[in-house]
This record gives sequence, structure tokens and C-alpha cells, in this order.
Amino acid sequence: MLDEGRYKKEELDPLKNLVAAIFRLENCKSREDVVKVLDDLIAWLHAPEQNSLRRAFNIWIQRVLMKSGKIRKTNSNNHHQPLDLNEVRTMLSETISGWFDEAEQKGMEKGRLEMLGEQRLMFKKLIAAHFGASTAESAWELLQKVKSSELFTQIAECLFNSQTPEQLLESIRKLLAQKQ
Repeated sequence: MLDEGRYKKEELDPLKNLVAAIFRLENCKSREDVVKVLDDLIAWLHAPEQNSLRRAFNIWIQRVLMKSGKIRKTNSNNHHQPLDLNEVRTMLSETISGWFDEAEQKGMEKGRLEMLGEQRLMFKKLIAAHFGASTAESAWELLQKVKSSELFTQIAECLFNSQTPEQLLESIRKLLAQKQ
């Protein structure tokens, strides 16, 4: 049994053979990598005498890529007839920008959530320094409901303007009620 994961992309890319292409497909880390391998396969398997081999690759690639979620057949595709390599490549090219947009959005959302978490901790420390740990603990529950940096800016103003812990907590409650 061969361990295709043992081979690095840099070792496989210069090889111009079908086994290397299979290993490259199995090791693809991005949709662009998949498209590059498919382009190579299309170039290598274009001759009419390679119809049988091309068909076998078409079926295998679709099974592997569809199972991994790297491509999906659309409703317009005949589910009983395999796509050819050009069709698989076209499907990937048409949807690749959507994949990157989705990944970018997920990354931005993750960063936003991490930033909000850091802001919560910072405000808890500021409140503890200004009004004591007990007020910070009471404010923590309210801070968990804050979903935007803009609201934290308003809370900062409340922190600087509040004379008592009660006044601060009431100001935060009012801000949260306005945002809901």
C-alpha cells in the first residue's frame, strides 16, 4: 500500500505521469491545486486512444472530489452520466471564487468574534480597576451581550462618565436595550 500523503507537492508537481496526478489530487490543499491537476490531466489524456483511461479518470475524480466536497454536481447534470474532465474543470472554475469569498467571510467573522472577546476582557479589567471586582463580575454578564465594537465605544463613554457602579451598570443596560 502506498502512502500518497508522504509525497510533497514540490516532489510531485514536476512529474508528468498519471500516478503523480492521482497523488497530487489526493494531496490538494486548495481548489486552485485541484484545477491545476485537472488542467494537466486534460492535456495528458486528450488523445483519442486514451478514451478508456480518460473515462476511468473521470469517474474516479468525480467520486473522490464529490465525496470530499471539492466539487458538487448541479441539478442540471445527469447524475447517471459522468462528467468529463473539461466539465469538472469548468465547474471548479465557475465556483472557485465563491469558495474563496466564503472562506474570507468565515475568517472575517472569526476575527470579529475574537476581537469582541478581547474587548469584553479588556472592559472587565477596566471596570474592575475603576469600580472593583464585584462590579466587573456584574458587568461581565452584560458585556456578553455586546455584539459590536461600536457598542463597546459607547460603553467606554459610560465607564468614564459614571460616578458609581450602579450608574455604570444601568447605562450599559440602557445601551443594550436600545440596540435590541
